[in-house]
Amino acid sequence: MYQYKYVFAQLIAFLDRNHFNHLVRKYAGDNKAKLYVQDIFESNGDEVDIQFYNRKKAGMRQCFQKAAESFGSGWFINHESAYFGISVFADGTKYLGMNYAEVANEMNPWAADYVNDHKGKKTGIVMMDFGGIDQFFWGCFYTRGIDLPVNIVDNNNYL
Repeated sequence: MYQYKYVFAQLIAFLDRNHFNHLVRKYAGDNKAKLYVQDIFESNGDEVDIQFYNRKKAGMRQCFQKAAESFGSGWFINHESAYFGISVFADGTKYLGMNYAEVANEMNPWAADYVNDHKGKKTGIVMMDFGGIDQFFWGCFYTRGIDLPVNIVDNNNYL
């Protein structure tokens, strides 16, 4: 547990505005930096959940790769979370509900594994749901909300 407290303390320190501004000045030179944002957050209405997840994972993978290959100044923000109100089963039946927990249950473990499989590669910033929470709703959702931030901090430890 001590290790996780240390990691989250690092995250909070990074989010401190003064520290953030210092990093921008230090690495962006003239205070200009390229910004790349991935934010696939909703279904197109016709795709089933697995199609949405595959599209989301492809977008996240592309953002991770761009961050890993970057040599100059730049900010890479990968929105891992998503929510949409109508989901579609494979047979075309629509239902209300793809909620944050369901998305985190699918995307957090995938992102944690992807980042872990690419050790030493920059990942950029990942916006996620259920950070710090591994299980949610009496264990129905296994969000791995501790693994993902730990892996991200380990990989972004080049600063």
